[in-house]
Amino acid sequence: MPTKSQLDPKLATLLRSLRSSVRQYIVWDSLLALGVVVLAGFWIGLALDFLPVQLGGTEMPRSARGALLIIVGLLCVGIVIRLLLGRLRRALPDDSLALLVERHHPDFGGRLVTAVQLSQPDRQGDAHAEEMLEVVHREAASLADRVDRRRVFRWQPLIRKGLLVAPLAVAVAVLGVLSPDTFVQAASRLALWSDDPWPRRADLEMIGVELPLVVAAEGADPVTELVSFQDRQMRLPRGSSGTLRIRARADDAVVPNVCTVYYRSDDGTRGQANMRRIGRVVDGYQSFILDGSPLAGLSDSLTLSIRGLDDRLDDYRIEAVEPPAIANLRIQMKYPEYLRQSAGTDPDLETDYRAGLRIREGSEVTLIASGSQPLGEVDVDLRDEAGAATDVAIRYSEDRTEAELRLDNVTSPTIIRMVPRDGRGISAQAPYRYYLGVVLDEPPNLSVRLSGIGSAITPMARIPVATQASDDYGIERLEITVVAAGDGEPEPNAESTGSADTGAPGGDEQTVLTADTAAKAGPRPAEASRQLGLDREGKAKTVLDLRDLVADGSLPAIQ
Repeated sequence: MPTKSQLDPKLATLLRSLRSSVRQYIVWDSLLALGVVVLAGFWIGLALDFLPVQLGGTEMPRSARGALLIIVGLLCVGIVIRLLLGRLRRALPDDSLALLVERHHPDFGGRLVTAVQLSQPDRQGDAHAEEMLEVVHREAASLADRVDRRRVFRWQPLIRKGLLVAPLAVAVAVLGVLSPDTFVQAASRLALWSDDPWPRRADLEMIGVELPLVVAAEGADPVTELVSFQDRQMRLPRGSSGTLRIRARADDAVVPNVCTVYYRSDDGTRGQANMRRIGRVVDGYQSFILDGSPLAGLSDSLTLSIRGLDDRLDDYRIEAVEPPAIANLRIQMKYPEYLRQSAGTDPDLETDYRAGLRIREGSEVTLIASGSQPLGEVDVDLRDEAGAATDVAIRYSEDRTEAELRLDNVTSPTIIRMVPRDGRGISAQAPYRYYLGVVLDEPPNLSVRLSGIGSAITPMARIPVATQASDDYGIERLEITVVAAGDGEPEPNAESTGSADTGAPGGDEQTVLTADTAAKAGPRPAEASRQLGLDREGKAKTVLDLRDLVADGSLPAIQ
């Protein structure tokens, strides 16, 4: 028979068994709650990640999958802390368990609680008879075998959780059996182990943007260059008109009937455009292009995505940047030596380019083009009025903000076309055109006339001569020469000639008053020259005395 401080073994066994069942209930309830959260998170994540793909959308980004994983993880941690550890750490005293049993088994009539409480070794101050406690123990122990522990617990929470976990778990098992690749990829993506996209029926591939290549040569055959995306980004010159190119794999994939471009510019403009299908399948790929808006006359940066069936090419960024420009063109001119005021290497004239600019014939011209930004290269086309091209070397400044072209001995009007490009290959969208006119160095104008004398003279005549000479750059020297025809030679109409000299190479010019027969008649006859002094108007007069010229031996005796 138990003592005051000793509980009946049968009752103690009942309470220990009940305590163990309570802890098992807590564990199962927590595990089922964890299963509900994890499985529900898996299927919710799979639906959010995979279903948009089937509808032509895209997978959840890594950030969204990470947020879902964090939410599921926090819920699991909360369940473990509150539902599992929190409840397992709570004390389950015998009197509480006894009260729980009596609540569901009123037959005990308070005997189990009384027996447990009065049997506690540290309990004091209770007044009761030992005989009464023995009776209580005996009656409570006789009822212990009738305790149905299933009536003690509320099974509805476990059943509800089980009804959620079971179909979710069965669905996961079926998915794993029927499509293990899908299960593995879903688990990998949701756990952030992988970012591989879901397989699709269509398979689109970005090629890039095809731009017309702007060249300096006028009338050159059209040439294009392909600009590829780098990390889904590219830079295009503002004002350019490119052609967007993609291709769809035809082998082991479905080729979309149409691919649609969705775009959004930085100024808020949104729109969409269908791409054109080009030609047939070549090398297992079908090509699509977009050669209109928004890439025609690009004015602002934009982000675009392309959809074809269930595949998408997302978040491709095109930055519209200002193309390089020729901000200023300086011209340095060095005149021909015979026109220079002083010797040296400094230019005779330096000016900014302006319309209608003309340079002197034979000048050495240096063109200095200043770019709006550092230049990668400058394409130059140099042609004269007849269309003949001239190769010219280009020198760049150390910081590549200036390009220098040197033209030697410019003798005809020149057309210069320039296309600047920056270091990234972005070029101006139209050539810069410059025209340099040339002031030709015409021969001097000279007129010679006989004053008061006819065309027939005597051998001793005095020939009065009046001259008028003019030139764009002035007259340096004027000489008049008298030539006597040789024996047996054709007789000229007159015997005096005049010449004016500007000092220019090839600039000597004679206005001959005699016929050309004297020049064609073999050895040159004797001649006499006299230098004339010009007045401010370019006029000069002199008298050629044939008698004096013969006397001093300048001319042979004239017949």
